[in-house]
Amino acid sequence: MRIAFPLPLPLPLPLRLLGPVLLLVGCATGREEVASQRRVVATDDAGHVYWTTDVTAVQEVHVHAAANAALAALAQVYGDLGIPLGDVQSAAGVIGNRHYRLVGHSLGGRRASVYLDCGLQPVTNMPRADSYDLTISVVSSVEPQGADLSNVRTDVRGEAHAVGVSNTGVYCPSTGGLEQAIHNRLEARLAGR
Repeated sequence: MRIAFPLPLPLPLPLRLLGPVLLLVGCATGREEVASQRRVVATDDAGHVYWTTDVTAVQEVHVHAAANAALAALAQVYGDLGIPLGDVQSAAGVIGNRHYRLVGHSLGGRRASVYLDCGLQPVTNMPRADSYDLTISVVSSVEPQGADLSNVRTDVRGEAHAVGVSNTGVYCPSTGGLEQAIHNRLEARLAGR
């Protein structure tokens, strides 16, 4: 006995293209350095999708130094990057600035958009981090793990406001770049480089 199946109808072009797109998206999600999740924020009548990436991971590094030496080196690293210290709690092992108003849209000689993802301006399609007023929270905490070993965790996030407009700010999750820069400079300082 032979069973006949009806021939499948051809799929519309957008659906035919969806398979390879899903395959590419599936292959591109293997990055593990920064834990992030793509989240749809809005869609418009024309079908455009506006999304953001939420970065939830706080980066950490283990350094071969006592906690007080790591804190002292972090103070120098923050100074090198041009981040004024607004929050120093030596006894708690916390250093940083929770309300740093970034001037000039650059930090440590790099564009702010390298470190923060504030999305794009609707008209110019330019990164908001490179044109909006930014307030950044950059805080590192040092936890002793022994006489000459410490765990250093750094959390970065920001908020962007359109220049001259009093509106609610845009949340800016970290790209992970500033945490990495801080940790790289910290390790170099502690190694005497």
